[in-house]
Amino acid sequence: MFLAGAIGAACVWVVFTLFICCCYKSLKLAIDVVDASADFLMATKRILLIPLFYFVFAVTLTIIWFFGYMSVMSMNEIKVSSMIPQFKSVEWT
Repeated sequence: MFLAGAIGAACVWVVFTLFICCCYKSLKLAIDVVDASADFLMATKRILLIPLFYFVFAVTLTIIWFFGYMSVMSMNEIKVSSMIPQFKSVEWT
């Protein structure tokens, strides 16, 4: 059983190695493209910082909105349901 698994793994390894050897030019080109894009992103840090600042701004705005919504909701009358435990309804005025 283990011998068959080892032979199968060896066959997969040989086929994978052949694929890498046959497509070396394409693999090298892909590695060069990834390297160039990494160099570009490291050179232009503003591209990375703008989405980060926007994310922090959006999270802050969402938290402020949520607390404002809870404040407005708490100004209304909250009624507890007698049929369902832990269920409450808000009477909007």
